[in-house]
Amino acid sequence: MCIRDRYDTDNETHVRYMTCCANLRGLSFSLPASEMRKVQYISGRTTPRLAATRGMIAGAMCFEILKVIAGRCSSLFRNLTADMETGSFDFTQPPAPEKIVDRECVSDFDCRVKAIPFGFTVWDFIRMEGPLPMDEFVKLFEAEFQVHIILIWSGNIIFLNRLSETSDLPSATIEEIYVRESGRLIPQGVKYLEISLTASDDDNNECLLPNIKYLIGKRPS
Repeated sequence: MCIRDRYDTDNETHVRYMTCCANLRGLSFSLPASEMRKVQYISGRTTPRLAATRGMIAGAMCFEILKVIAGRCSSLFRNLTADMETGSFDFTQPPAPEKIVDRECVSDFDCRVKAIPFGFTVWDFIRMEGPLPMDEFVKLFEAEFQVHIILIWSGNIIFLNRLSETSDLPSATIEEIYVRESGRLIPQGVKYLEISLTASDDDNNECLLPNIKYLIGKRPS
């Protein structure tokens, strides 16, 4: 039976358990062991601060969410830098996202890294709707952006690896390949897959492209 209880610094059993956990963690980093009295003192000061910090962050996030609900301009969104020790709260305008541009390779080879499209940011994505067979997906993408796809993956699932496979593209849909490679069905709450890829151009230059937001079509059963 699981007994749920709040951590109490005056409860010797709680403090003893916390001391054991802290010392086991410290062993992983070759840190000296701590005494129960020291753990009791530090944990008694830390727990209230964690609760206050979580409340402060939640309140700041609610302010920003209300701006989204009210349809405010994105220029009114703010970052928060807070210092609980001094009680200072600074709201600053977020910096613009970095633009991805062409650059030289960091190597001894004479090559370039190309950004397609030029100047895209981490907030940009390419939208594609499923279900799409992998061979059709590759042909559509390569024709649209004039690149040669080398590797396609999502998380730890690899859809296509032309470095180790034959040149024949699989005719199975991306949804079917995901289920086959992951060994599990796509959860019902998942509406899209975030797909990344590695590609090159006709001059064998590496190409950087935004991630793909692949809207899931018919789900394999």
